[in-house]
Amino acid sequence: MKKMTTLAILLTACGTPSSPSPPPPHTSAAPTIAAGPSAGTGAVIDVDGSDERGTIHLTTGTGSTGNRAALFTVTFAEAFNAPPVLFVEAADENTENLNIANGIPMWAFDQAEVVTTGWVLRSGGGINTALGVGEHYSWNYSANTF
Repeated sequence: MKKMTTLAILLTACGTPSSPSPPPPHTSAAPTIAAGPSAGTGAVIDVDGSDERGTIHLTTGTGSTGNRAALFTVTFAEAFNAPPVLFVEAADENTENLNIANGIPMWAFDQAEVVTTGWVLRSGGGINTALGVGEHYSWNYSANTF
């Protein structure tokens, strides 16, 4: 009985327990994006969304490189307090078809390279030759701090 009394006194003095507060919302501004060497010279790239989620559209240029070179770099409009957990997936059939060739990823990101200010999507080890000129690819992304 004494334990219950002590608990009741603590709850009365401290208030009732509540759920932790969710993190404050991040900016809704769009990040900036820059095409990398794997996208090719003259590549056209844009992002539709915010720091936390959106879709990236890329139309390749000429002379793209492969083998882990950057397809593009995303720079957040507002830095996160800690590196977010990033999820990236193909947003169209052309990108999905690019996803795996002979069991080797054709594009990838490394969570260790995701920093508070942005992230990089790289060509995977499977891209050893240039992407075709004028090819369109799209990715959905989500950056979460939980």
